[in-house]
Amino acid sequence: MIKLLSCFTCLLSILLIVKMTLLRNLILILFLLVTGFNVSAHGDLHERILEVTQEIKISPDSAFLYFKRGKLYHQHNDFENSLKDLKKSRKLGLRNNEQSFLFAKNYFYLKKYNIGIKYASKILKDQPNNVSAQKIIGKTYFQQKKYKKAALSFEKVILNSKETFPDNYLDASKAWYALRKENGIERA
Repeated sequence: MIKLLSCFTCLLSILLIVKMTLLRNLILILFLLVTGFNVSAHGDLHERILEVTQEIKISPDSAFLYFKRGKLYHQHNDFENSLKDLKKSRKLGLRNNEQSFLFAKNYFYLKKYNIGIKYASKILKDQPNNVSAQKIIGKTYFQQKKYKKAALSFEKVILNSKETFPDNYLDASKAWYALRKENGIERA
């Protein structure tokens, strides 16, 4: 009876170990799938940059191809190369608001705030209610510690947004609060 109980305990221990091993392996497989997907997505972006680079070799005067690669570099967080390609596309004659917005975002990430504001302001001349341009201006002012300007920019984002996004209210509130003045704290 003791041997039977001992074998039963041993069998339960083995089953528990097998179950834990299976669970651990399942978690590892899920982790690898998720991680592999992210690496693949990043690799895919790199491949797309290489493909557009080959297209540029065939059509070196294509403003659109430089713009396309500039967008890809931006997505890849390579802001310097993105700017090079955006400048080249502009030199070749392409000018649009999407390009200006990419200029503004690249300069924001490179902490060249005044240049970024210049490009976002160009968009607002054509589209005064463009919330993306207004938001990048607000973020820029906030980084420059120009909190009142940031708060007013974020309020324009709230005013012109077609949908309600809590982040917009939080951005405005943080900017008003950062003023550290009574009226700013009240508005926050």
